[in-house]
Amino acid sequence: MGGSAFSASLPAVAFPRIPPTVYAALKARLFPKLLELYTYVGVPTEAPDKNDHGDLDFLVAIPKAPYTDRVPHDLVKDAIGAEHLIPMDGNRTSNYAILVQLGEWESFGHGGDEHQRRISAEIQQIYYQVRAMQYL
Repeated sequence: MGGSAFSASLPAVAFPRIPPTVYAALKARLFPKLLELYTYVGVPTEAPDKNDHGDLDFLVAIPKAPYTDRVPHDLVKDAIGAEHLIPMDGNRTSNYAILVQLGEWESFGHGGDEHQRRISAEIQQIYYQVRAMQYL
């Protein structure tokens, strides 16, 4: 399960496993937003037979102007629509928690899964954990 980076502020159950179709849509939604901030954006190759995902990792490099060293964490947070952030100084991994909108998985055929995860976790808000790993 994703979310371990947020264990001090959010329960691990707030980060359900992500079905592959939802994962692909999330990646497609966030990729162009990160390309507005970085010259290079990539995602590590996923295992083709993976049933679900705990988080979504992006590899980013070479910030676009006006940023020379790194893009401010809060700017990335706003660009991808994250509610929570655990920043890391320097060229390191930063973690973002993006709220899963109620019913968001329905259009991907996983509305029941989303509902079940919310009920079994006994919470209303669930999140995607997204990591941005910056390389120079």
